[in-house]
Amino acid sequence: MGELAAALSTDGGEDAARATSIVRLQSALGNPVIPESFAEIRSGVYLDALADIPAWAVEAAAMRWIRGAALFEGDNPLFVPKPVQLIRLARAIMEPLENQASRLTFLAATAEKDAAAA
Repeated sequence: MGELAAALSTDGGEDAARATSIVRLQSALGNPVIPESFAEIRSGVYLDALADIPAWAVEAAAMRWIRGAALFEGDNPLFVPKPVQLIRLARAIMEPLENQASRLTFLAATAEKDAAAA
């Protein structure tokens, strides 16, 4: 269960991995003619918005966006997603793991309660 909890948490060391995913996404779909300073500012906004999303989920969301897979209604994979769109997709990717973590936490608490009562 510790590995699952670790996968769902974030730490400051993941910023580089998140940044790589964001830059790849913007490079694949963005306007190549924008000034570098603007691209850096935009990447910073994405990093701030995605700070509480694990890097693996950001990468998975970026890859799904690029592939046009499992998007929400109204999403257009021909354009760079807004941070909120990427967050929504990343959270949808994380949801099964979060549900599993909740179930395991409940089962562990129930087992502890049963053991204490015995």
